[in-house]
Amino acid sequence: MLRKYKKNASMKKWCFMSSFFSDLNYATPDQIRLYEQTPIRYVYVCSKLLYLAAHDELAADVIEASSDIMDEFDYWKNLGFENLVNKEEILSKIKEFKQMKKAKKRKLFEAKRLLVELMINRQYLISNDAL
Repeated sequence: MLRKYKKNASMKKWCFMSSFFSDLNYATPDQIRLYEQTPIRYVYVCSKLLYLAAHDELAADVIEASSDIMDEFDYWKNLGFENLVNKEEILSKIKEFKQMKKAKKRKLFEAKRLLVELMINRQYLISNDAL
């Protein structure tokens, strides 16, 4: 989600939304407010966390609630597990995915794996390169 904001040209005039086209619903969605429009899945959780971080409202209880939301859509099935397993097994599987050379064999994209890892580890600091 933040990929386009890392680019040098992200602050050029052509990168901003036009209110004219936005009123016609012809614009890319605001990724920080995307959670207001999407069903509860990975995009919802990521967008909500970005919104709260941008507005300095991110707290441990919010991350815990987001983790509970992720449990609702069975994220562990995307990792290849049939049932919810302990955190160590999930982190082990994520580590295994990171070491795979062929991306087609991985069950989750890097951004989704990073989100799952963040929710499990509760790490608040992530490098810009990881994002």
